[in-house]
Amino acid sequence: MNVLVTGGAGYIGSHLVEHLSQLGVDTYIIDNLSRGLSERIPSAKNFEQIDLCDFKELETFFKGHNFDAVFHLAGLMQARESMKEPELYFLNNVLATRNLLSCITDPKKTKLIFSSSCSVYGSNKFAYESSPIHPLSNYAKTKAKSEKELTYVFDQFPKNLSIFRFFNVIGCLDRPFFCDIQLETLLPASARKILKGERPLIYGNNFNTEDGFAVRDFIDVRDVVTALSIPLTNELFGVHNLSANQPESIGKLIKLLLSVSGNPQLGFDIVDSDPADPSIIRSSNSTQLINLDWRPVFSLKNSLETFWKVFVEFWDSQALGRIGY
Repeated sequence: MNVLVTGGAGYIGSHLVEHLSQLGVDTYIIDNLSRGLSERIPSAKNFEQIDLCDFKELETFFKGHNFDAVFHLAGLMQARESMKEPELYFLNNVLATRNLLSCITDPKKTKLIFSSSCSVYGSNKFAYESSPIHPLSNYAKTKAKSEKELTYVFDQFPKNLSIFRFFNVIGCLDRPFFCDIQLETLLPASARKILKGERPLIYGNNFNTEDGFAVRDFIDVRDVVTALSIPLTNELFGVHNLSANQPESIGKLIKLLLSVSGNPQLGFDIVDSDPADPSIIRSSNSTQLINLDWRPVFSLKNSLETFWKVFVEFWDSQALGRIGY
């Protein structure tokens, strides 16, 4: 089986590549390395530095390969950044997906597994796959648009399309560079502050929740990739929510991170919330996933402990000037 992973040098993509390797799947990787790290790519893997926005380069690559399945994880994922840079997000999330679809010449023979986002629901106290779509941020809108276009292309072959709506992905493998390092994502942004001896920031404490902080459903990236790989060997298609059913307020999450880091006395600061920040996003996991015996394994505390350990190693490497991120 030949498999392609777009965004394979990214946070989730690199974990998927590692998981597929453990399953013995022959995997190709393409990534433009604008946000991913080459250090995450195993030297033995087939890797091409390609920007999905460059259709000619992508088309040339596909002419030399045939893939049984394509995991499309490449794209930008910062909600606040998307509100400042809407065109950047359209290009990297919508146009890039269109280019990829144009290169998949036979959807009848190619499975496509797409990484979407719970943000397409907007604010939803308990989201099912059938819940209404109401994206608030430009990032969420690009995911909703890509979902629609993917569904259209695979209309005649729906069993070859799997869309996973990730809830908040955290944790990592215990190995260098595998943690989330995005500048605006909650945990790495908070960890950067803590390592500088500064108080992490929480956006808003006036949400309609028990403690005033936004509530999110979290899931460990190691649980995410086990779910993503299921369509390779099972009949799993359509739209699937992917969470660990571990809802927690952002305030409590940051307190736990401070405790794990050994800095509980540091505390945090509160700044104004963003209109694109939903109060609550919770979910029920896909019935099909549950029927296939998929279950999340990693606890919130375990996810944070592993993240902190690996992020500190990353931070030390950055301080030494080995990489410039």
